[in-house]
Amino acid sequence: PRKAAGERKKKNDAPPVPDSERAETPPEAPKKLEVGVPVPEMSGQSTGKPILGKTIADQPLEIRTLSGDSGLVTVQGDLFLLETKELKGGELLLVTFAVTDYTSSILCKCFFRYRPRFGRKAEGEQPPITEEERRAVWDKVNRLREGMNLKVRGECLYDQFAREISISVRDMVEMEKEEREDRAEEKRVELHLHTNMSTMDALTPVGDLIARAARWGHPAIAVTDHGVLQSFPAAFQAAKKNKIKLIPGCEGYLIDEREIVEGADERPFDGPIVVLDFESTGLNTATARIIEIGAVKLENGTIVDEFEELIDPGEPLPPKITEITQITDSMLSGKPKAAEMLPKLMAFIGDCPIAAHNSKFDGALLRRELRRLGLDYDNPVMDTLTFARKIYPQLKSFRLGALCKYLHVSLKNAHRAVHDATATAHCLQRMLEETKERFPQIRSCADLNRELRGGAIGESWHIILLAKNRTGLVNLNRLVSISHLDYFRRQPHMPRFLIEKYREGLILGSACEAGELFRAVLAGEKPEKLREIASFYDYLEIQPVGNNGFLLREGYVQSEEELRELNRVIVRLGEEMGKPVVATGDVHFLDPKDAIGRAVIQAGLGYSDADHQPPLYFKTTDEMLEEFAYLGPEKAREVVIDNPRKIADRVETISLFPKHPLGEDTFQPFWDDAEDNIQRMTWNTAEEMYGAPLPAIVEDRLTKELKSIVGYGYCTLYNIA
Repeated sequence: PRKAAGERKKKNDAPPVPDSERAETPPEAPKKLEVGVPVPEMSGQSTGKPILGKTIADQPLEIRTLSGDSGLVTVQGDLFLLETKELKGGELLLVTFAVTDYTSSILCKCFFRYRPRFGRKAEGEQPPITEEERRAVWDKVNRLREGMNLKVRGECLYDQFAREISISVRDMVEMEKEEREDRAEEKRVELHLHTNMSTMDALTPVGDLIARAARWGHPAIAVTDHGVLQSFPAAFQAAKKNKIKLIPGCEGYLIDEREIVEGADERPFDGPIVVLDFESTGLNTATARIIEIGAVKLENGTIVDEFEELIDPGEPLPPKITEITQITDSMLSGKPKAAEMLPKLMAFIGDCPIAAHNSKFDGALLRRELRRLGLDYDNPVMDTLTFARKIYPQLKSFRLGALCKYLHVSLKNAHRAVHDATATAHCLQRMLEETKERFPQIRSCADLNRELRGGAIGESWHIILLAKNRTGLVNLNRLVSISHLDYFRRQPHMPRFLIEKYREGLILGSACEAGELFRAVLAGEKPEKLREIASFYDYLEIQPVGNNGFLLREGYVQSEEELRELNRVIVRLGEEMGKPVVATGDVHFLDPKDAIGRAVIQAGLGYSDADHQPPLYFKTTDEMLEEFAYLGPEKAREVVIDNPRKIADRVETISLFPKHPLGEDTFQPFWDDAEDNIQRMTWNTAEEMYGAPLPAIVEDRLTKELKSIVGYGYCTLYNIA
């Protein structure tokens, strides 16, 4: 072929043209081995006659597997970056575009000739290209459009001009664009969904999510962005357009007023106290075992005694724990068991209160280990983390290392129990001294809680708030506004007492793994504690185990079956308390392929596990039923379909704005005296600036401007401004 092209060049004084430039169905080239991984899920039918060349029966390859020497390849994907450019004085049309199959993308180039090259007259005798010849080519090119699904076959090679690999297209066929469909007879309702207004967390515009739900036949859909309501205008508009019920909501950040001393009594707040620190096999206090105890006794401002011991947990240490603590399995081999050392620790503590930095963890770990031995601990527990937050609210970080630096306390060998306990004790002593100085009225542990209220935001949990009527929508706006104005620290927080105050018209859900109920189940709290937490909510929430896969990666649980069991505990709790349990997807993007976008965002935010994206895509009814099949068919249907629909039925059809007296969609405010105010302010200011009477040019201009404002009813808005 090259030799023939060279001969033609001499004969016609024209450059050689690739096969793809010549005719719609060029001669088939010698076959080359196709290199790459097939994409079995890429299927669908051709939508008609090929746009270029012949039909393509070959299975497409993953674009990410292609290289500059892949040879003849077939790919299929969505088209983007479409461009056209005429070459050779208008004889050729170069069409370039990119194709993505969401494993990667590749540049494609193809040439269209307005007039066949073969058999033409000499260059100088060639008549101008006719409009009909141009139209014949552009009829093909105009079939290309952004977003269409295309199957392309051609030579994969390194493009010297673009400086990347590209495909020189031989054949090109439009394919049917396949989208997931919800084919269930009875559809579910999604009650936990994030849009691109959940800043730096979710991807999809609310209109696309609502349109998908409507197309799938879902009767309703909730919108629950993180801490904000910015998607509501577009959401209400999209719901109206697609004729689907919108459940306006929000995923808030719930906080409680955490006390410095749990179980506080009237004993002196600066009396003898034992400062504790544990190293453990993991972060889940329900399953973690103690591997090192560090305790020091603080009395009259001095450390008078200490207790230190390594503990054999009876199980191998996770590599991550060894990396953090430098404690190895060999160091623990032959050491005492917890059953032997915990009674000695309790004797060391005696009737003293204990203190720890983040006592919620250390206290829960101690109680869990004692419970295994049939023991308990009821002395007061002081949290130095909460203490620091209340008396040093200006600090940006309250980690032990940051607090030690602020208080000029030495911290060596961090993450070894006795060293952490000693540093915590020195920090506590400085805080106690400052408290005596600043708050002389504080004398007891109970006084600490009474006098140092507010001023600290501790641990927060996620909570779902759904508005079921206009009152609920107003209260939701109140809570979001207050959370930003009065309780913002990294996120806008909602105190529990405020949620209770403005609860009318709201439906409260227990949210995801970051909710207080799931966290309590994960921590192995007692049944009575779980019932106390669950009593605050109107419904309890469970999610696919894949959503919580990070708990398995980070050692909170040891298997997917443990994740399923956490959901089963919540289901049983709902049955026991008569509260509906709903299965939600915690939607953050539309389709599985969109996970890469969230991975990019989270990598930019510094998440080390950004590439481990959970399956937070919008799932069909059948996909959710399959996720919860382990609950049995009846229970799966109840949590996936029945209970979410019952909650949706409790929600009235709400409009974003109150009904206008004249029946219009928006409610425009009106002040009776606004027109007089605007007129008076305008003319008075003008006379102050230019004197009276006003120059004609000023008077004419003001008259013209005021006519537009007054005549079209904008006086109230101008008066507000």
